[in-house]
Amino acid sequence: MPLVTLIGEKLAKKDEEFIYIGPNNECRNCKLKTVCFNLKPGRKYRITNIRDKRHNCNVHEGTAAVVEVQDLPITIAIDSKLSEIVANEPWRELRSERNGRLAASDWSQVADAPVDKAAWATYRQALRDLPANTTDPLNPVWPELP
Repeated sequence: MPLVTLIGEKLAKKDEEFIYIGPNNECRNCKLKTVCFNLKPGRKYRITNIRDKRHNCNVHEGTAAVVEVQDLPITIAIDSKLSEIVANEPWRELRSERNGRLAASDWSQVADAPVDKAAWATYRQALRDLPANTTDPLNPVWPELP
């Protein structure tokens, strides 16, 4: 069964979309107010059919048309900052893992560490360069431990 409401005759156009803002106080004494007030405030609707029936209406400059409407899906706009954060999450995770590997190899750079310092310095530089040298942050190519 279609959802039926009233809308000003001048606004009643098939496929027209509108957002129902809620009951109008001027309508409180109207005998047809329950037909107008049966929509959900803040929701978007599309007019799917215009019936031949008209009613006198003080709010809509003369007459209101009986229309069938379709409840449209709710869409939301994602804040651009949130969108940016979500898009950058794989890069943040890559840098976090990279920073952990750098911290785990800090010991190799102390003066008395019994290791090939040049090899470890090369490894650590490759870790630092990893974000710039990676095209897919979900599948980075990690440098080999010396």
